[in-house]
Amino acid sequence: GFIAGVLTIKRSFSVWYAYSEYFHLTSLIMMIFVLFRTFVNYNSEKSASSFLVMFSFLLLAVFHLFYLFSFINEFYVFAHVSLLSAFFVLLVMTFMVKR
Repeated sequence: GFIAGVLTIKRSFSVWYAYSEYFHLTSLIMMIFVLFRTFVNYNSEKSASSFLVMFSFLLLAVFHLFYLFSFINEFYVFAHVSLLSAFFVLLVMTFMVKR
């Protein structure tokens, strides 16, 4: 909090927006790895819950990919719709497993 405030005052821009590209690029790379592992799990399990987990991580990767191009307004909206959809799919999967 304090360091971010000092950097914001000192450089006259927000730290949160300055490094978001690096954050989302790094997150995209990690999501691709997680997506690959969930794809391997889905191929071995062939269950609905493993498919939903794989699909939700795909949507999370799409969020980070689209957010890299968020300077285009439509990509910003699609990114957040993808993020909301990913969490909704995880919620559905949680209710399926809970039964």
